[in-house]
Amino acid sequence: MTSVIELTYKKPDRRPSLKKFHTRQLLDIIDHCRACGGIYQPYDMGVYYEFEEIKSELDTREHIPNKQEAKRIRQEKAKAKRNR
Repeated sequence: MTSVIELTYKKPDRRPSLKKFHTRQLLDIIDHCRACGGIYQPYDMGVYYEFEEIKSELDTREHIPNKQEAKRIRQEKAKAKRNR
């Protein structure tokens, strides 16, 4: 009686986790990804991130205000501080 055992070897993922990146870095990466057709390849080692991966990680992060929103928030804080 002969039995065949099939072994599968899963190649380790050498990519740095997207959780280690700052939110602003992820926003820059996703802009680069859009410009390059949906794939961001930061290294020449064959490592790449797909648009969906980056987008799903960004969806877990809190909102970062853009320049106009940040200006409005600062002005509102200053106004509230003066009116105390």
